[in-house]
Amino acid sequence: MNNPQPKLLKVYVTEYALTSGVYLTEAEISECGRLASGKDQVGRHTMHTLGKSAFFTVEEAKANFEKRKASAIRSAKKKLQNLKNLEFSFTEV
Repeated sequence: MNNPQPKLLKVYVTEYALTSGVYLTEAEISECGRLASGKDQVGRHTMHTLGKSAFFTVEEAKANFEKRKASAIRSAKKKLQNLKNLEFSFTEV
């Protein structure tokens, strides 16, 4: 019996954009069209949700990267402000 090979499409993966970077991989798209299954930069099998952490165009991937970056900056600013507001205190037991 001849099993056809699944069609592979190129997708940009942004899940680890702020740590190891965005990467382009060939992935199999699930029958429902929501998941991309492929390999990461070191060859491990991964699965990503299309429109959330995997994109067909570099423009969509860049927009998601910018969104993730802005969120990380807001979070870092909040953490910095919390540290600046922190005051010395202790409890005597």
